[in-house]
Amino acid sequence: MRNKFIRSCCLLACCSSAITYAGDCQNQFSGSTMPETNELFGATICNDRLGSVTYGSSSAEDLIEQLDKDELRQRFPDFNENIDNVFIQGNFRGLPIRSAFTETGSGREGARLVFEVPSLGICEEWGDGTPNVCKTLNESGETREENKEKLKDYLKKEGSKILKELVRVSAIDPIAGNPSSQQSQIITDEFNAGTDHQYDASTSETQHNSIGFGATFGRYSLGDKNVSAYTLPLSYKMQLSPKQELIFRLPLAYTTVDGAKSYRVGVGLSYKQSVSKMWVLTPSISYGVAGSRELGTAAHSISTSLTSHFILPISSSSLSVGIGNMIAYYKTLPFRIQDYNVDMDISNTVLRNGLSLSIPLGKKMMGQELSVKTFVVDTRFLGDELFIEKYQEIGFSIGPRLKKGKANFSNNIGIGIQYLRAEGGDHAFSLNFGFEF
Repeated sequence: MRNKFIRSCCLLACCSSAITYAGDCQNQFSGSTMPETNELFGATICNDRLGSVTYGSSSAEDLIEQLDKDELRQRFPDFNENIDNVFIQGNFRGLPIRSAFTETGSGREGARLVFEVPSLGICEEWGDGTPNVCKTLNESGETREENKEKLKDYLKKEGSKILKELVRVSAIDPIAGNPSSQQSQIITDEFNAGTDHQYDASTSETQHNSIGFGATFGRYSLGDKNVSAYTLPLSYKMQLSPKQELIFRLPLAYTTVDGAKSYRVGVGLSYKQSVSKMWVLTPSISYGVAGSRELGTAAHSISTSLTSHFILPISSSSLSVGIGNMIAYYKTLPFRIQDYNVDMDISNTVLRNGLSLSIPLGKKMMGQELSVKTFVVDTRFLGDELFIEKYQEIGFSIGPRLKKGKANFSNNIGIGIQYLRAEGGDHAFSLNFGFEF
């Protein structure tokens, strides 16, 4: 699906461009070639008199600032805004965009600005007189600088369509569409909350509350980029009865890619109900906020899910198979802060299913019996189209056998590794550590 969309996007960029490039720039910008740069954001800047240059950056703001006269003078030392037009073909994290000061002259005469996203049919124009490129003409500023600011205001208030498109074409979007995004991590948190128990034949009326913290490092290879993700999952478990438990979750995350940083914080609540010694149902609800100034996006979202975890003991030595099944619903919410007004309107139904095998080791650590847990999990997203819509994980962890007896979930420490592979060859490796007391 991803490759099909990219081909369609290139076709639109080639055939649907409203901006007409004159002189030498016409040859430079014909076709759908993206700027030749490995940066997250790239721009090929062309002027009929001075030629063209290619620029790359890890910041979305830097891409827009290429329209600034001081930036243009850095690219072209002899640039004169009164006699020189400017044509920019940009790469916005994999989304082709185009912008131009199409005319020359001082003041309003040369201030006409055009902005275009061919794959979305977006064409906006700021200038005097009648529109000569787009169908409509926005209120114009007096100078090129004023119209550049009007473009920035437009993106702050009307950029939702572009941001939603990025979860389809960008491998590294921090909101949704890939395993390192807020969407995937919320789903993983809820699934883990519903499948973190093991079968034990003993029972106890003793109740025990516990605090958990951990650390996860993940290395994702997404598209042609490498993403490093650091997560600090905090939790508090409250035993309501031997068969009921509340789990409060507070995940914190920090992600970097090519120098661009993004952040995520969330809160979640899971209610675990034992139907029997072997079967547990866990409804969950989560709220999260994620964003990145460098990547040019931010959103907050909610998620709700129901997870079933069935433990099948296959020997008296506590060897057991776990079957985890989850159905979840994820949705972004309107985001308004200062002069930003964004509603990405992303919603997905998520299916996550896994099998695990718990193997007792017959060894003890800190007075508790150890076990190894191996697992395989499949995750699929239905609804709005995403860059990655399905992926599989395989891994193992080692730690104390979870019991309800005298152990009371206390002083549990564990470590694990896992490997993830997605459609299109994207993959990830992560190392997890957790401690509960």
